[in-house]
Amino acid sequence: MSPKIVICDEIYSKNDWDFLSNITKTGIKVIASCHAENINDIKQKKYFNDKIFDIYFEISNQIGKINNIFNKNLQKIC
Repeated sequence: MSPKIVICDEIYSKNDWDFLSNITKTGIKVIASCHAENINDIKQKKYFNDKIFDIYFEISNQIGKINNIFNKNLQKIC
């Protein structure tokens, strides 16, 4: 039995990022959160070099509000 999707909360460390990076290479999809002020905060994280997600959502502190959506290369698409 192998998962098709892994859902986790806060990506906090390089170990978390490395683990998720490794499982995405096997075809498993990942849904995760990483707390930051904005996408630039995420870019500053030392372990962020391996862009493992296809899409990034920058959400607001307001419930249900999405500020921006970025593609795999962190280009704003919406």
